Amino acid sequence: MRDNFVLENMKNGIPSTGISLTFPSTHMLEMCAYAGFDWALIDCEHGSMTNESVESLVIASEAANIIPIVRPSTAFSTNLGPLLDRGVMGVQFPHISTVEDANKIIEETKYPPKGFRGIGSSALRIAKYDIGVSRSEYMKWANSNVLICIQIEDQIGLDNIEKLSEIDDIDVIFVGPTDLSISLGYMERNKEFDNLLLDTLQNIIKLGKIAGCAGTPNWINEYRNIGVNYLYTHIPSIITTATKDILNRGNN
Repeated sequence: MRDNFVLENMKNGIPSTGISLTFPSTHMLEMCAYAGFDWALIDCEHGSMTNESVESLVIASEAANIIPIVRPSTAFSTNLGPLLDRGVMGVQFPHISTVEDANKIIEETKYPPKGFRGIGSSALRIAKYDIGVSRSEYMKWANSNVLICIQIEDQIGLDNIEKLSEIDDIDVIFVGPTDLSISLGYMERNKEFDNLLLDTLQNIIKLGKIAGCAGTPNWINEYRNIGVNYLYTHIPSIITTATKDILNRGNN
């Protein structure tokens, strides 16, 4: 069991940059880790992931020293327990809008006394199958190292950010730019929405929480410049950026 260095770094004000994986490729995860990414978002909301592929990615992440964070298919997925049991070191919950929502996902993610997550450590490789690590040691480790991130993606969530920021066990408040913009009536991003997004992220930081957002490499730099520490981009964005650069150089 290793410490969640991404969570620790962000608590100390150090940005952490991740890459989103929507397809189960251990090779791609390793390449991203060796290229310098700190963590990987294993996307079960929009991607083609199974529990088996999630565990394979977790095993690869341990070898490559990158932190695996999962996004379940829904905030209250009945598959959350099995995903946690695969050994992920964080959960990014989509569409969390209220304090009640946040408290519910905390209870489902944390072991007692903080939550009600079921324990089956003798069957879990992350807990070393109860061999050489006590059950209490594993539960304490999990409660301390499994990052909890909530996604704000609608007006109700925006209205409740101050209350959500007061919940200690929420580590990151992430603003989902695509779903938020659409829910607010912006079918395409524009300057008005971009200003709202940046203001919201800065407000989260002022409230004392780690702020998160995703985007293209250019947007990642913009977010980082205003103090956003939980950042990630997508493989298609990187490929598109690099391809355009190569082709433009070749045409000049």
